[in-house]
Amino acid sequence: MNPSDECTIEAQNELLACCAVIVLGEGNYGLYDEGGKAILPIFRFSDPQRLMDWLQERGIAPEKMDEFYAKNGVEMAEILESVAYGSIKDRKSILAVCEGKTDAETKAALTKWNDEKRSSLNDISKACHQIAKAFRKKAKAARKAG
Repeated sequence: MNPSDECTIEAQNELLACCAVIVLGEGNYGLYDEGGKAILPIFRFSDPQRLMDWLQERGIAPEKMDEFYAKNGVEMAEILESVAYGSIKDRKSILAVCEGKTDAETKAALTKWNDEKRSSLNDISKACHQIAKAFRKKAKAARKAG
């Protein structure tokens, strides 16, 4: 849920999807699951403590977010890189077209799809990919340090 174009992401871990969207939208975006249930509220107009409480209720220490990102960076990057503009139905359609294609072909098709479907000046797909790079870098640095 965002004030811009509708987007979907794919994730095996709901909590990591929520955390990725928090970073992406800086609290301005929420998230619904495939069934339409709100799993991440929008924090934009809330007391900042509300976001801290939300994280702590889910076992995430806000003061240790760098460690959290380092540990989960690769999976969070994959979640963000799965972004597709449109509804879940639209997402299923473009992925059906990509069935049997290589990962590179699927990524290229999604990139083209996102470029064609975006109607806002706010390029959520581009932001997802930039943040994904940062998550991968943090995870790689943590592996080297550990």
